[in-house]
Amino acid sequence: MMAVNPEKFQAIMLGRKPVDGTSITVGNRQIKTEKCVRSLGVDLDERLNFDTHVSTICRKAGRHLSVLKRLAGVLDQESRMSIFRAFIISNFSYCPLIWHFCKVSHTRRMEKIQERDLRFVYNDKVSSYQDLLNRADLPTLHLFRLRSIALEVYKVMHRISPTYLHDLFSVKSSAEHLRKALPLQVSSFNTTTFGQNSNRYTGAALWNELPQNMKTQIHFKDFKKDDKHLAGF
Repeated sequence: MMAVNPEKFQAIMLGRKPVDGTSITVGNRQIKTEKCVRSLGVDLDERLNFDTHVSTICRKAGRHLSVLKRLAGVLDQESRMSIFRAFIISNFSYCPLIWHFCKVSHTRRMEKIQERDLRFVYNDKVSSYQDLLNRADLPTLHLFRLRSIALEVYKVMHRISPTYLHDLFSVKSSAEHLRKALPLQVSSFNTTTFGQNSNRYTGAALWNELPQNMKTQIHFKDFKKDDKHLAGF
């Protein structure tokens, strides 16, 4: 068994009124709580507004665009699009279920960056953002994250997700034997940040809005194909 290393431990207190200076004892070591911790590439802050994380990925995307612009003279449109998909849009598609519930201002900021990138790729300063997305066959970043949540709900309902997620959603009590197609129980909540803005609530609400033929798809690849064509929720 691998030995734990308390020197690498991080601690954070989540809540509307987190207490500063709190510490947790692990063995004989005190782990002081922080306002923001980084885990597997995602910055988690004590209020779950993801200010730090969104700022980080926006800066990365901006730097990548700057590099792309310096190479503009030697890249054709296809090459610019390939680099955009590999190095820029990937910043916004990493672990989206974790930080989807960021501030509205963060969502607008990320959409603006994607719009600016697409204008560069196509050398187009006139078309609307939606026209650019259609041309690139891309959804908005917000819609992409909602589609990701819908995919995760499908995997939970069909028991192809990690087992620790199997209890995340529950079917309404009537006719349990048809559980894969029936509406999910939308949980009640006391606060927006720590209740409504959760995968448990949003995932159930999204699933209930899906067409019945999608929810009864037997194969994940078929559901994923249908999910790609959803224009909104």
